[in-house]
Amino acid sequence: MAMIGGDASALFGFAAQLRERRRNIARASSRLGAMLQEANWVGPDRDRFVNDWNERHAPSLMGICADLDSAAGQVTSHARVQEDVSQS
Repeated sequence: MAMIGGDASALFGFAAQLRERRRNIARASSRLGAMLQEANWVGPDRDRFVNDWNERHAPSLMGICADLDSAAGQVTSHARVQEDVSQS
């Protein structure tokens, strides 16, 4: 008989991996922002780059983090449903 649905434990594992990737991206973004602030670099090019980082790149990375959190929540929800159905 073919399985219909999902392996709840594999889905929970996948959700955990999504959350771990989210943490990695957030940490990297934070470290890169700090490195940028500490860089021995002055002038208009630096100002433009810092502005670009603060207004485009860092928010984009945080958007990816939010998307990964959302996806992890959805996968977790599906895994819980699958567990409930499998126990019935």
